[in-house]
Amino acid sequence: MIRFVVAALASINVAGFLGLAWFAYKVVFHDGLMWVELAICAVPMAVLALATWGGLALRRRRHAGAAVALLAVAALPTLAAFGFLLYLDRNPIDWR
Repeated sequence: MIRFVVAALASINVAGFLGLAWFAYKVVFHDGLMWVELAICAVPMAVLALATWGGLALRRRRHAGAAVALLAVAALPTLAAFGFLLYLDRNPIDWR
């Protein structure tokens, strides 16, 4: 059962990573180089990659509870940042 929970959380983290990468590409391709949005994407992407790797390593070492906790906690701020970036995509701020 724990294997399925770890796999589900890892897949959510990977999907979040890919979603943030897609958004960063979209920002660069359509709006030009915007450092703030790219930084908002880069930090959660790095956290997700390290947390997913760490969670899978913990699961491999038979620390399933710690793996689930790490994977679940890593997904929360990324989901919040991704939601904020989707909000910015729908309601752009024109500071020019």
